Amino acid sequence: MSLSILSIAYPLAPVGPDAAGGSEQILTLLDRTLTRRGHRSVVIACEGSDTEGTLLATPRAAGPLDDEVRRAAQERHREAIRRALSFWRFDLIHMHSLDFHAYLPPPGPPVLSTMVAEIYGPDPAQRIAIAKEVRAIFEGTPGVVDT
Repeated sequence: MSLSILSIAYPLAPVGPDAAGGSEQILTLLDRTLTRRGHRSVVIACEGSDTEGTLLATPRAAGPLDDEVRRAAQERHREAIRRALSFWRFDLIHMHSLDFHAYLPPPGPPVLSTMVAEIYGPDPAQRIAIAKEVRAIFEGTPGVVDT
């Protein structure tokens, strides 16, 4: 059974084998693996990205990364998502960014957003205490599932 996956990157950082960010590297590995195993991989990411599947590139932001630039990039991603959904049928949409809520697709295919919480603190006991608080927040948030 062949799958069709839409992966949506953070709008302000390119994805590819030389990507600096962790989520960009994970997206690159997933795209490569899906494509090499015969699945359709469509990636929405900014210009300068390097994918093995189909890349729907959005214009890369220039200048200082302020709120206006961020909002414009998110709007370009929303439009690219609309175009992708009008052209292909997807089994899953995988969001790869913390600001995914700003450009969530309309109701349709299931949406997955992997959330990673890195916990820092001065000592192990405080890190464990903070981790328990974060876990409680996740567990109390509708739609957040730990698998």
